[in-house]
Amino acid sequence: MRIPHVALLAMRGLSLLWLVRHEADPAYPRVTEIIDQPQMYDGEHIDRLVALGPAGVPQIGLGLTAGEEFPLRFVFALGELGTGEAASPLLQYLSSRASFDSNDDSYVTALTLRAVGHIGAEEALSPLGNLLVEPQVHPRVRLAAAAAYLRSAAGGRDERAEKVLLDLYANRTEYLADSNSGFSDAELYGALSASASGEIKEILLSALGAGVYGKVAETIVDYFGQHRDPRSGKALVALASKTDRRPDIRVKAVLTAAALPENDAVVDFATAQALLNCASRDLI
Repeated sequence: MRIPHVALLAMRGLSLLWLVRHEADPAYPRVTEIIDQPQMYDGEHIDRLVALGPAGVPQIGLGLTAGEEFPLRFVFALGELGTGEAASPLLQYLSSRASFDSNDDSYVTALTLRAVGHIGAEEALSPLGNLLVEPQVHPRVRLAAAAAYLRSAAGGRDERAEKVLLDLYANRTEYLADSNSGFSDAELYGALSASASGEIKEILLSALGAGVYGKVAETIVDYFGQHRDPRSGKALVALASKTDRRPDIRVKAVLTAAALPENDAVVDFATAQALLNCASRDLI
């Protein structure tokens, strides 16, 4: 399976100026010094790359586009730094990924798209839009592209991207049956959380009320923490009360419920304190 030709051209065109501008960056050895050192803990390379700050974006981008091993460390670092300039090397990297036949490659492409969405650069809209309409794109990649488009679009709304998400959700049974040829529930709900549309908000509200676990629960709690929909209050309190859920998610759920608009709050201070005490004991 290949990234569509039109999308490749758009990505390459947008990133060409960046590549020429930074091709001979003399500071690039600082990045190689970091990645040549053994890690003392998982993610240390990413942390040290991020510690370079915005000034390190050109160096990190060169590490990504120069074909260094383990490209996701550069992808994650650029996404965390989140500067507008970081979008260009990510798009350049995507344009070089002409083939992603294996399922592992679709994961890498989707994670790169997620980093692009986190940055939210307007320049990414054209290549992302092309990925939405090409039929041969892997479902995981299409899902990530739609979410990245919404996070990059002005106002966070786009009917075409939202339709892609709704169509993938409608056929979720097929895609969730095999996460290799489709995607996982965490990926699905993570992508849905990029939209503020009423229909998608109802889907997330229904999932919260039905009882969710793990990463999906965390994603939906974060979503309603951002959107502060008072209808989510009772479901958040119910989630916080479930002893079989992760303690950190239970704490986050009750804090989110308590922070709802005052007139619509469904949890008083005593209830919130009791739930927090219970969940906090499980964290120890």
